[in-house]
Amino acid sequence: MMIKKSIFALLAIAMLFAVNACSKTANQSQTVATAEQSQNSGDSQTPSTAPSDANQGAVVQAAVGGKLQQLNLKEGEAPIIRGLALDGNRAGKSIEDDKHTVNGRPLADNNIRFVFELNEWISIRLDTDKQSGLSATIAPHVDDPAKFTDSFIDSLTDASPRLELNPPEDSDSAASWGETYLHIDNWKPGDYDLVLLSGKTPIARVLLKFYPERELEGQTDEQLEKLMQNP
Repeated sequence: MMIKKSIFALLAIAMLFAVNACSKTANQSQTVATAEQSQNSGDSQTPSTAPSDANQGAVVQAAVGGKLQQLNLKEGEAPIIRGLALDGNRAGKSIEDDKHTVNGRPLADNNIRFVFELNEWISIRLDTDKQSGLSATIAPHVDDPAKFTDSFIDSLTDASPRLELNPPEDSDSAASWGETYLHIDNWKPGDYDLVLLSGKTPIARVLLKFYPERELEGQTDEQLEKLMQNP
């Protein structure tokens, strides 16, 4: 009788160890499964947290001095302003001088003169088929072209120069559509945008760099060319 009781006791102890072992195995399996599930879940979230190709393509491209940048141009549309040229009345030889290289440049979408003095008159020449509804202003430079919306013109101060651009009677490409300047009492040297508009919509801009009054006066065209290469 004692032997039977001992056998039953041993069997109970063995069953207890088996239950504990199964419980530990189940817990370990559940822990591993949870870890794997967490890892897989983290992997599935990676595309949503990592920058997409579309976001990478939306990185703001800094404007370059002397290069025409189109604004609010829809895919497939032809630009209203194909090119332009800017001339000053202080720095550089005048258009009438046969040896000029800074003023009197051909109409283009790059290699545009972009260094001027404060209080220097800037003459604007355009390559466009549009004969009315065009205007221009000069405003402190901003990097993001998305800032140039239809409400842009309303955000300008009264000190910002604004002018209508009218086709010259002379069809010569050297004829001006209008002139403007930055008044020394209202503005400081630095980077600005010459913004061209059709109605209230900004359609193009050029980054300009303004220097203190009299700083560029008397410099040769060669000196101004070098300055535009290393502004």
